[in-house]
Amino acid sequence: MKHDERRRSGRKNLTQDFEHLPPEAALVYNLNHSDYVEITCGTLDRLHEAFVKLDIEQRKNVLTNDQRPSCAPDKIIPLTETASLPTDDRKLIRSEQMQRRIVSAAMSRAPRL
Repeated sequence: MKHDERRRSGRKNLTQDFEHLPPEAALVYNLNHSDYVEITCGTLDRLHEAFVKLDIEQRKNVLTNDQRPSCAPDKIIPLTETASLPTDDRKLIRSEQMQRRIVSAAMSRAPRL
């Protein structure tokens, strides 16, 4: 997917491009691979059935008030680490109001004990 996006855009850094893509874009991209389709739903004709099953399971969990994760509780789920901030956070951090707050905090004196 990254290779195709680089060819399309001509850019080396694709962070912003992928931040603006909805998560579903990667799933749709994977539908081009027959082994992925076979594992998830068998054929593209039965794709809607796979989504119906997901909806049914989710609705059952909501109705039974079951909010447990689908994996074992002792299993640690790794989180993705990245050096760049999400777009919404970048807008907040770079805002003029936030800069004023940072300068104000830096200029204030520490309380005496």
